[in-house]
Amino acid sequence: MAFLKGQLTSSGRIAIKYGLDFTKASTWLNGAMELVFDNGATLGSRTPTTAGLVLTDNFVAENDKIFEIDAIPTNLTKGARQGAIAVSVNRESGYAMTGWDGNPDCGLKMQIYNRAVNTTARGAVRGFDVLARNRSSGSCSWINGGLITAEHSDGNVANIIGLEVHAKNNGVCSGDVKCLRVFDNSQSATGTSYALTIDCTNNSPFTREYCVHINSGASSGWTNGITFDGNITNTFDFADTNGTNGFTAVSNGSANGNVDGYIQIDAGGATLYLLAYDAVPS
Repeated sequence: MAFLKGQLTSSGRIAIKYGLDFTKASTWLNGAMELVFDNGATLGSRTPTTAGLVLTDNFVAENDKIFEIDAIPTNLTKGARQGAIAVSVNRESGYAMTGWDGNPDCGLKMQIYNRAVNTTARGAVRGFDVLARNRSSGSCSWINGGLITAEHSDGNVANIIGLEVHAKNNGVCSGDVKCLRVFDNSQSATGTSYALTIDCTNNSPFTREYCVHINSGASSGWTNGITFDGNITNTFDFADTNGTNGFTAVSNGSANGNVDGYIQIDAGGATLYLLAYDAVPS
């Protein structure tokens, strides 16, 4: 496969018209190389020496792409589990830190900015967009939009966080500020729908302290801890009545004010009970 050679400019950029010959050693400047495609793209405030490879291009039409990878899995018995792009960062044992600035070793970082002065009805910024889709009448075992794992194998670690989501409003927001939104956009009623499931495996048979923990800073807070809105049949649904899930049925409820059961709660370290009736109390 042949490529036309790019032209090295005085600013350290390679002006490319049709392709690039990566065997040309003079294209590297201080371990860095920038590719500027021939459509008037500008480097802006960045410099070519801040990265090993910089691709600079302009988006003109809505379907323009700067970098595209098309992978076609062909193995008939194994999935392409390594991915079309595999990023590996490995701090070797000989590079133990003698000091720390608080920053982690990061595998992938994206920064998407908007500096255009638009109206609030125009323009938007999205960090990343992922679509895992079964299409063209295909069939498969399952579809997973993403998998994130934070694993501690051995040694010592202070904290483990599987996923951390921040929403920061430092200006003026005329709408809502949501740290996390879970949205079911299903167009079919088949299957059992869950907006959110929280589970723990049997591989480590011990009791975790908190399934959902709601907290706030000392000088901030929430007006409502949990808000129910829309069409909801049951506020809570307990699968068992023997106390396993927090609800215990009362067999002789008619003799005790028609109390059908109770829900155990902890209030400041004290065990208390919320009563449940088999009929709407008057």
